[in-house]
Amino acid sequence: MKEVIHNYGADNNLNGIASIPENINKKAAVLLLNAGVLHKVSAFDINIAFKKTLSDEGALVFRFDLSGMGDSLKASQNLTLEEQIMCDLSQTMDMLEDKYNIHEFIVIGLCTGADNAHKISALDQRVMGVVWLDGYAYPTAEFKKLNTARHLKAAMKPDKLFRFMKRKIFKPNDVVSNAEDNYVWKLPDKEKYRAEMKKIFERGCKSLYFYSGGVNDYYLYENQFYDSFKGEDFLTSIDVEYNCDADHLYVIRRHRFAMLLRLTAWVEKHFSIT
Repeated sequence: MKEVIHNYGADNNLNGIASIPENINKKAAVLLLNAGVLHKVSAFDINIAFKKTLSDEGALVFRFDLSGMGDSLKASQNLTLEEQIMCDLSQTMDMLEDKYNIHEFIVIGLCTGADNAHKISALDQRVMGVVWLDGYAYPTAEFKKLNTARHLKAAMKPDKLFRFMKRKIFKPNDVVSNAEDNYVWKLPDKEKYRAEMKKIFERGCKSLYFYSGGVNDYYLYENQFYDSFKGEDFLTSIDVEYNCDADHLYVIRRHRFAMLLRLTAWVEKHFSIT
């Protein structure tokens, strides 16, 4: 495998590294997205783990920084943050198409990267695979029941009760801000997401969604995602993996290994990168 640094984009401001295996399979390239403001290596080297795993399987893997992050400079365009991110992702696929003659892409994102992975899949037909870690989820009746029980159990602990009462007595001043929160994704309206997924499904895009115990404030059981959209045809294109013992970044080795093994099997099944 060799690695090639690319500087590209309309302003030549974007920076990324292509990991190119000797026997490259050109069915699809893999894009590894930033999580929040983190450099393209990402927290606890999780993007490096993705790169090693998938390039060993024959995929061209491209890890890069969005405009103004890591090794990428700010762009000169007068765009909103979301518009700029979508522009960056589109330019990244343009460059890889031109340099490597690859026309389909698998986009992998953690947290805010998951948000951006979904958004670009709804906009760009070249995205044929979406993998997210702790992306969107919607509450169900079962979730609400489990969540209530979880909070009641926690409230019975003396230290939790003390902190709860302290917050009630000493309320912090409300902070008013009109600034856009650039690095925390916001759950889209359920009907908007449903409509986008129907469109994505129609072109044959496949998805793999991982949920960890690190998001137990909004995901609490294995079939929660499926229960949220019962009867929808697009569910046949989505695989869901839930590990309540794993943390948000899959820091524990056995949890990360299991996640990477599942990812590899999914890529092999749908993109024949072996």
